[in-house]
Amino acid sequence: MSDDAPSVERSRGPTWILNGASSHAEVARSHIERISKEFGAQSHIIVTQRGDDISSLAASAVAENLKVVVAGGGDGTVSAVAGALIGTDIALGVLPIGTLNHFAKDVGIPQNLEAAVRNIFTGHVVNVDVGEVNGRAAFGSYRKPKNRRCRLDRGVLATYPLFLLNKGCPRGCQLLLLL
Repeated sequence: MSDDAPSVERSRGPTWILNGASSHAEVARSHIERISKEFGAQSHIIVTQRGDDISSLAASAVAENLKVVVAGGGDGTVSAVAGALIGTDIALGVLPIGTLNHFAKDVGIPQNLEAAVRNIFTGHVVNVDVGEVNGRAAFGSYRKPKNRRCRLDRGVLATYPLFLLNKGCPRGCQLLLLL
């Protein structure tokens, strides 16, 4: 990650893609509506009915050339949205309303729901290196690694000290992440 990415304009407000399977989706919606008003933003909130909708909704956001798209859910939701945003100028925001939220924890996104929503409006954008593993986006929270070796260990990508290899990215190897 580097802190030299452009800042995000927030006048239009983010598009929020919330995984409807999350038991926190409705509480998240109320926080988003209230805090968006505080910041004078007109947020667009989409609560999915099926997990399959997430990737297509993220692709639609790319087609609309939005500034910020927020993935509300767990690591699977974040991965699905991030996959569509790789190589674009659209920043990914993360709202941790999933079960484990490993990625959000690793990059320091607040786990308190209200604080996480506020973070979307007050945070800063950084570049994150990304790659592809089995046809899906893979990304981590580490700065550019000195050692680019990695191995597959029992089906899980193991690192020394990186999370991924950024070779062969079809649309560029960067993701703008809102922290």
